[in-house]
Amino acid sequence: MRPGNRSPAPAFIQSGASLLEILVTMVILALGLLGIAGMKLTGIKDSNLAYQYTLAGIQAQDMAERMGVNWAATVSTTNGFYKNLTWWNGVTARGTNCQELSCTTAQIAADDFWLWNDTNSKALPSGNGSVSGRQSDNAQCDTQVCSHYLIAVRWSDPQLNGALGWDSFAGIAATPSTPAVAASDAYTACGNPALAANRNLRCHVLRYRP
Repeated sequence: MRPGNRSPAPAFIQSGASLLEILVTMVILALGLLGIAGMKLTGIKDSNLAYQYTLAGIQAQDMAERMGVNWAATVSTTNGFYKNLTWWNGVTARGTNCQELSCTTAQIAADDFWLWNDTNSKALPSGNGSVSGRQSDNAQCDTQVCSHYLIAVRWSDPQLNGALGWDSFAGIAATPSTPAVAASDAYTACGNPALAANRNLRCHVLRYRP
């Protein structure tokens, strides 16, 4: 038998991607998508926090404007009125409805506080507020005309995970002539940060000078 001129069989040439390559590509793509989702989630959280601070600022300014309208109570030397309106803590009973009835300056102050905190509770998570009249040395003004008022709005933020919401505090002024809120004012208005009850809370303070 005469030997033929056979050519050697060509080697098998693989075309396309292997299963392993496809899996690696899918893992890389999944990690990238997770990273994008994480960035979007962080952006949403930051936007929500900025929105809450904006609402708190609007609410603090609202109380300052109410005090400006009820001027006689704001500059009174009598103890009461707006001088020491502590945290609302879910009080639901409204006193005299001064939107429908004729009221004294003291009744207007009390109704202002109720209406204001009713809105705080609806606008912010567990939102409530306080107003504290202070002297120039930051002592409480009971029977004097107050040098300034600290208007504080607090709300709950579980994302703090037990941390303080006013460690890095920045306040705003009610008028251009009023200095920014100091850290000591934040401590006075927002509460003792050492207390467990004050954890997981955000706080915004406006320093209002009548």
